[in-house]
Amino acid sequence: MRRLSLVVPVIITGIALYFALGFGSDAARILTSPVYGLDNPAFARIVRDVGMIAGLGPDGLMLLALFLGTLKLAVAVICAIHILERLASLRGFKIDHEFLDAGMLLAVLLAFIASLPALIEASPILIAPHRPIFWLAGLAATLGMLEGMAQPQKTTRTAAVEGERAIANAVLPPRRLGASAARWNDLRKLAVRQGR
Repeated sequence: MRRLSLVVPVIITGIALYFALGFGSDAARILTSPVYGLDNPAFARIVRDVGMIAGLGPDGLMLLALFLGTLKLAVAVICAIHILERLASLRGFKIDHEFLDAGMLLAVLLAFIASLPALIEASPILIAPHRPIFWLAGLAATLGMLEGMAQPQKTTRTAAVEGERAIANAVLPPRRLGASAARWNDLRKLAVRQGR
């Protein structure tokens, strides 16, 4: 079990590094290109096919390319932040697994958009380059969920001490006629019971 607890963070970090570098380089290529990456034939085909499905004109195709590049940049940034969180966790900081799940969801959305024309045409050869994204995102999300479940939760003793501190720091209502609010509440309950 100890080996598993060491292997899982390494696998998740490796997947996050893959997405940070891969999607980051794609995003940099798309966003620094004067035609938003449409000079790359594979990316241009994806944009053209998705644009044909959506009925976009030339300006719409440029905006779609820009949108896809921005989404790739978002995935790369989320994965880079997750890697930094992993490094910070060595010093005791908590890892936010939901943040990585959001990045993996964006990566799957991008892969789905890119493979949408191939799905419509029923052409499995065009889907093949996008399969690793689905597999790796699913693996990272699953391992992140398992790792989050395996992290120790607050013990009941710690929760009890925090509860006592909260009670001690609570501001009680003012006393009325020398009796506390709890006493007035007890008197109300007694009056309700006697009135029945």
